[in-house]
Amino acid sequence: MNVERRRFLQCTSALSLSALASCHGGAKAKVLAALVRDVAVPDSAAAVDASRQLRVSVAKLVGTPTPASLETARDEWKKALLAWTRVRCFPSPESTVSRVLSWPARPEAVEVVLRDSKPMSANFLDNVGPDAKGLFALEYIFFPPGAQPEAAVAQFVGREGGRRRRLTAEVSKDTVASAEALSKALGDGTSYGQTFADAGQESINRVVDQMVATAESVSAKRIGAILGLDRDRLTQPVDVEGGLSGLSRDIVLAEIEATERIYRSGLRELVPSASAGVDEHVQAAFSAAVTALRKLAGPLEQVARDDRASLEAAGAKTKALAVALKTELAQALGVKLSVRGA
Repeated sequence: MNVERRRFLQCTSALSLSALASCHGGAKAKVLAALVRDVAVPDSAAAVDASRQLRVSVAKLVGTPTPASLETARDEWKKALLAWTRVRCFPSPESTVSRVLSWPARPEAVEVVLRDSKPMSANFLDNVGPDAKGLFALEYIFFPPGAQPEAAVAQFVGREGGRRRRLTAEVSKDTVASAEALSKALGDGTSYGQTFADAGQESINRVVDQMVATAESVSAKRIGAILGLDRDRLTQPVDVEGGLSGLSRDIVLAEIEATERIYRSGLRELVPSASAGVDEHVQAAFSAAVTALRKLAGPLEQVARDDRASLEAAGAKTKALAVALKTELAQALGVKLSVRGA
């Protein structure tokens, strides 16, 4: 082969690789922008709506404490919590998610705020620790351990219930403000979507890293932690995320479903055709995990006592999902996981 011919082939080969890289980069940008538009923005809007409904129900509860108004506030709290749970499954441009979903909320820390004699200033919530505010602090207030609805309502009544009413109202307002701040940062998805897309592989890394972290949290920190306790020791509801409200199973199901939605909403399109088996395996792992979680007939801590085998099966399926995301998907997409997801 003469020198000119070799040089020509080298040039055309380089151009082909450059074109392929450009095409793949364009696909990444398109998928990333779509994830912001089709996942992050709608989930943020849902959190805003749910948070506002919670604030309205709280206003009615603190204005007229009755079993009915408490029940309504509880229902709206559950909707808000699950909406925010879905939000935290996607990399957020705001730090409001950790503020709203700070866990654990410690009963003793909440009680310190409720029993304090200091006046509650306009911005007193800024000086309250993360273990005494946020939606999980409201869980403790709405679902006090061992108290019937009538007893829970009685704690809001009269002068003695003044601080409880104020803390409840302020946390609900703060939740709305946090949701609106996140929604504002995302906008309609156009500007933030472009920024997210421009980051290319870095954004892919963030998305997959969050997916891995979510799956590992469900399998190890939630299901695994409960299964790891001695069989003779009954897990206390306050020790489980969503335990007081009976929402622990719904929380982990919402997280895995939200993570699956991220994958099916476009991320899977970036898996190279040569790695089609990876896509099939990841989709199957998601389906198996979701099915196993849906089969759980109650809160995680209850299932651990009544049907341990089912919880073990759900733990195994979510762990398999975490492994598939951490190894197969990460490798197929060229993802460099953070220390958290490594």
